[in-house]
Amino acid sequence: MNLITLVRVTICTATMWLAAFAHAGALRFVGAGSDCNYHTIQAAVTSAASGDTLYVTNNPTTYSEHVTIANKSLTILGRTSTSCTLIIGGVQTNATAGTPTVDGGNSGIVFNISGTSTVSISGLTITGGNNGGGDGGGISYNGAGTLTLTNVAVIDNKAGYGAGINFKGNGGHADLRLKDGALVFGNTASTSGGGVRIEGDARLIMVGANASISGNTASDSGFGGGVEILGPARADITGYGLSPIAANGAGKGGGIAVIDNGNGAAVLRTFAYGPTQTPALINGNSATLLGGAIYLEKNAVACLYATRVEGNSAPEGAAFYKNDVGYATTGLFLNGGQSVDLGGECGPEFIASLGGASACPTGSACSTISGNTGAGSTIYNFGSRFTGTRFRMQNNEATDVIFLRAASADLKRCLLTDNHASGALINADYANAGSGEHISTCTIANNNIQGAYLFEMLEQTGIELTYDIIDAQFASVLHHSSAAAYTPVVGYVLASEIATLSSTTNPSVVRGLPYFVDGLHGDYHLWPVAQLALDFATTGGDVDLDGRSANVDLPTIVNNYGPGDLGAFERMNLFDNCGNAFDTLFCNGYEHAF
Repeated sequence: MNLITLVRVTICTATMWLAAFAHAGALRFVGAGSDCNYHTIQAAVTSAASGDTLYVTNNPTTYSEHVTIANKSLTILGRTSTSCTLIIGGVQTNATAGTPTVDGGNSGIVFNISGTSTVSISGLTITGGNNGGGDGGGISYNGAGTLTLTNVAVIDNKAGYGAGINFKGNGGHADLRLKDGALVFGNTASTSGGGVRIEGDARLIMVGANASISGNTASDSGFGGGVEILGPARADITGYGLSPIAANGAGKGGGIAVIDNGNGAAVLRTFAYGPTQTPALINGNSATLLGGAIYLEKNAVACLYATRVEGNSAPEGAAFYKNDVGYATTGLFLNGGQSVDLGGECGPEFIASLGGASACPTGSACSTISGNTGAGSTIYNFGSRFTGTRFRMQNNEATDVIFLRAASADLKRCLLTDNHASGALINADYANAGSGEHISTCTIANNNIQGAYLFEMLEQTGIELTYDIIDAQFASVLHHSSAAAYTPVVGYVLASEIATLSSTTNPSVVRGLPYFVDGLHGDYHLWPVAQLALDFATTGGDVDLDGRSANVDLPTIVNNYGPGDLGAFERMNLFDNCGNAFDTLFCNGYEHAF
């Protein structure tokens, strides 16, 4: 190749490279070097027009400034390079969170965005904001549009509200999108919203790998150590790699507070995400008052799909606390059952359209409430609904594992085992209009209950126990009272004692104990031996807790009232060396266990 040809190729290549960026607006380069157009981010923002892209070098490593963006749509890209020339040459790769840093010097708001603004930021650390008792320390957004953070760390900022990010939809709808590598960590709110506070006509969509809101705090009398959602705002939270919501703390709602403050319903939705559909994880959060993981108030809803709530703590409602009576269509919904006005899968779109999944992978134990601790209850529900299907509550420590006051519960395909309660497993009192406690196709066993009864239900007139396995161990199963004469509805139940069930003459209510595969080590599948719980009745639903077919008619087992098994799990086969798979073609040996 001669020199003229080389020059032509070089010019052509450069022209094509520049043309590729032309559609995104002008390019502006920020850094301390003489080859950079601007030496501060604010100078570049001031000169920029909507649609421009700002490249920020790692020279200096720290930009000590406060950036204001008003009525502009910009892309701000941090880079590891110390040279603008290398970026202009197109050879610089994306920076990861941590370089460069924008430091507010412990004063003011680091990024203040307002008006009609759509801003995308990646590859920066945002720190050192301190807005006193005001809104937003690291980032304040007050307007309409979208703020997207990718590989951005918002750390060690302070404010009264929304210390890491205060996000308000104002003058139109606004979306806050936390994507891959977005980290909100170590921020402190003197009142509420330690990590993120979202309010107005706004939505938080946190979907990505290693996106996390963790280690943030609000005051001991405040709300939402990790996230505070004020209606009519909503949040959709998931992720894999790092835990999405972890080790946050506040007075109420250590992890997340969802509050109707008089402006409309507030909604939280979580779900599985990632290459293997990893369940959303809310863990290690604490509240000094109420709701270690999640706190709801008034017209507020939490829809948790394929979510693990683990290792949280609070004096009351270690995993979940719902406050305020009179909101019968609100409350906690595990894997469905919410009011139709919320839309399919708690709307406004189906979870799959966000790249997530609403159900656990077949055979996995991903929808769990476990290892939560508190002097009061694990779940406290005052005046609303608790609906759960295909979930597990295990290894929680409380006075009452579930406490319902003027509230209702509808639990299906659940596993309630290995909990420790100084009172009851479920304590319900003060029936409200439409309230009732329905427990169906659940396995309840191996709980350490210090009270006299497994279920303590006072003033209740809607008690139903059907298709369950209930091993109360040393406690009696049910104590109930009502101002009016009332007999609980009990049918197709295998229980350790039945005298308290008021159904001793019902042949479908049987006294006995199940045989589990290995209950001592947490495997509560039914053992493939002749036992009462197998092929006992036609149960409701089409899948069991594992997501496998229900009502499988096992050979050699005589049906009592139908082919379905009692409890949370359906036995797929009778091979003792084949697990519980439906397809037994490649099992070793072809003999049944009996």
